[in-house]
Amino acid sequence: MLMNSEKIEVLLVEDNPAEIRLIAEIFNTFQIKNNLIHISDGKEAINYLYKKEKYKNCQNPSLILLGLRLPKMDGRELLKVIKNDNDLKVIPVIMLIDSSYEKDINESYRNGASAVLIKPCDYDGYGELISSLEDFWINKTQLPKLKG
Repeated sequence: MLMNSEKIEVLLVEDNPAEIRLIAEIFNTFQIKNNLIHISDGKEAINYLYKKEKYKNCQNPSLILLGLRLPKMDGRELLKVIKNDNDLKVIPVIMLIDSSYEKDINESYRNGASAVLIKPCDYDGYGELISSLEDFWINKTQLPKLKG
């Protein structure tokens, strides 16, 4: 039984063009019926989340996929902003990190990450990762519905 029958907004905050294309391609290949919104840096993600400038009419995301190392404001800082905001902190944030450094993993969880996933090295690995994300976070979990 699917928990989320409606389309949701999935915000991907990542600056690596190859990974962005790969994730978008996998969303299409796996026919994930949700809106994948991509932002390349932390400051722009803040504008999106607070509906500033060109984002004033955007929907709130129900799930955030967040890279760790980003330009202008890295993922650690952005995670802290999200989890310290009363309205935004209910959004699950999945950290996508490049390595299994214990320090990065522990810091992400201390700052409120819902999960920390190590980025795969190949297409098949990304396919499995996105499929698992869809199965758990989109199909089985009841995600928050924020106004706006």
